[in-house]
Amino acid sequence: MLLILAGVCISYIVNGGIINKTQVAMDMYENADKKQQDIINEIDDYMKEEISNNNSGEDTSGNENNTGGSGSVSDSTGIQVGEVVTAEDIANVEDKSDIYGAEVKGYDCENNAGVESWKLFYADSENVYLIASNYIHKDYCPDGRKGSSIYDNGNGYKLSMNNVIDDYNGLSDITDERIKKLNSDLFNKYESKTTTLVDRKVLSYMLDISEEVWGKFAGDKAEYAIGGPTLEILFKSYNEKYNTNNKYQAIAKNGYETIGVEVYGYQISSDGGNRFEMGGARENLNCEDDLYVINDTEYALAMWVASPSCDGSGTNVFFVDNYGGICSIYYDSAIVGFRPLVCLKSTIQLEKQKDGSFLLK
Repeated sequence: MLLILAGVCISYIVNGGIINKTQVAMDMYENADKKQQDIINEIDDYMKEEISNNNSGEDTSGNENNTGGSGSVSDSTGIQVGEVVTAEDIANVEDKSDIYGAEVKGYDCENNAGVESWKLFYADSENVYLIASNYIHKDYCPDGRKGSSIYDNGNGYKLSMNNVIDDYNGLSDITDERIKKLNSDLFNKYESKTTTLVDRKVLSYMLDISEEVWGKFAGDKAEYAIGGPTLEILFKSYNEKYNTNNKYQAIAKNGYETIGVEVYGYQISSDGGNRFEMGGARENLNCEDDLYVINDTEYALAMWVASPSCDGSGTNVFFVDNYGGICSIYYDSAIVGFRPLVCLKSTIQLEKQKDGSFLLK
């Protein structure tokens, strides 16, 4: 009986499919385990690829120069997101195309409400310079040293210096060596020529760093503020940003050689110094770069530049118009506006942000 029962059980196990069903179940388990491992491997590979892309600055969405992600991401300048830099660090960067023009956050001053935002304009070995992103309204434009108001030509942004020049004497008003170096060639050659011509008075107003004048734009983090860039600092910034090999230059001259009047101001060159012009540059600045050129004419048609021309019998200073033209113009022009320039303290540091801006530390 036992032998019969054993034979029946063995037959059922073999012919009834219990072994086959068990094998199928084992095969299914092994296949599921393999698929699960494959999924884990795919996720691991994807994460490794993303980490590699972020570290190299690659944008997996198809956009170049991605600045999002971890602190190791850097742009073409080599400054990493999260890195804290000084003026000297910026000055030593070879490629400044993504630095000059970057928004700078965290700067406050008395007249900050009059400025939409600040842009990084230039850096030397000691200081970083900021410029207002747009023209300022008359309500924020300072009076002259003796209280004379700026002249409004109709819309609150086109401002000329008809009135404020009466508050100044000329170059003798400018005594701060930091300010003299902004027009260094002029002061080195002609500081003793302290004439009372109008362009000297205009220069004195635009470079008046006193608290009641342009000092209103100098906050706790600034050494001083002035009414706009000078030709020398404008060209240094532009040449460095576009790597022009010193294409744009300014040189102080005596206008007597050309117009027969003792006028000491600048001539400019846009061909590397081969030819200097009295009234304007032959080649315009890039009119698509709003660091230097605001081509939107809603507010004003040009930006005042704090440098006199040796053209115009002592009445002309420079401006940059909405086409990028650098021209000599009469001091009471009815189309020009102010974009204050701020020199930050040498101790100030800037931290690179993910969006390409810099945060003051």
